[in-house]
Amino acid sequence: MNGLVCSTHTVSDKGNKMNKIDSFKDEYFFLSNFYPCKIFYDGLIYTSVESAYQSSKTLSPIIRKDFINLSPSEAKLKGRKISLRPNFDNIKYNIMYELVSFKFVSNPELSKKLLETKDTIIIEGNYWNDTYWGVCDNTGKNNLGIILMQVRENLKIINKIA
Repeated sequence: MNGLVCSTHTVSDKGNKMNKIDSFKDEYFFLSNFYPCKIFYDGLIYTSVESAYQSSKTLSPIIRKDFINLSPSEAKLKGRKISLRPNFDNIKYNIMYELVSFKFVSNPELSKKLLETKDTIIIEGNYWNDTYWGVCDNTGKNNLGIILMQVRENLKIINKIA
């Protein structure tokens, strides 16, 4: 984990035509944290990045185990109801970076698909007003998109791609 924090950036194309992915649907669903894949985190195996991320909100091993077989939607709902671990807001970016990195490094097929996006700008566009991880109504920090682009750059280095 490189600890890159870009949480002050706002993404906006201001009407410019840019090569971008701004929705994690259909052919780009694999970019979503809801995409099913095994994620090893803190000694447990989860069924998605979302489930692992939501479990990371607590330090309780018992509560974390409750997330291992939940669907991403169930995990997100459960994650809203648990008490946050101390300092979570200050470490959530790095946790997400670690989980997303693991998703792509440990899944060659997903790694290949991410690399195939080349230098396309990745924006986690949404309609649920998540302006920390994504962009809604042209406003947001797009931290998940930034993480995905950084992971892609790291994969290029690992795979020696120019």
